[in-house]
Amino acid sequence: MPKMTIPLRCWLALQLALQSVAQTPNDVKNHIFGQAPDTRIEVRLIDNTKLKGRLGSVFDNSFELKIERKDSVEVRPITFDSVKSLQIHPESSSQHNQGKTVGQQIGTALVITYAVVGAIGLVAIVVAAVHKN
Repeated sequence: MPKMTIPLRCWLALQLALQSVAQTPNDVKNHIFGQAPDTRIEVRLIDNTKLKGRLGSVFDNSFELKIERKDSVEVRPITFDSVKSLQIHPESSSQHNQGKTVGQQIGTALVITYAVVGAIGLVAIVVAAVHKN
């Protein structure tokens, strides 16, 4: 089997890091309780149903997901133990973007992207140096 190159290893590591992982009900609860109302979230349920919407009311054992339809908003209660994975999109919440122009949002995204790419590059250099010796 041929050796994997450093860039290929870094790419594979990044892909694995970006995948959703299963979360415990306590993880989901902790993430949800820290979010502002109307934050955009994506929920994958244990039965693999994927739902997208905005965070509604939060209770001790559940939360409400507001799913926008053409003419209405469906409010769906979701228990923490029925959630397989959760992705929070705070950049879409009105509170997070309040007062920012599109250019400022793009600039912030670019700075974060360059920081991540730089960190991956640094890891690749360290790994290459370790394997060289």
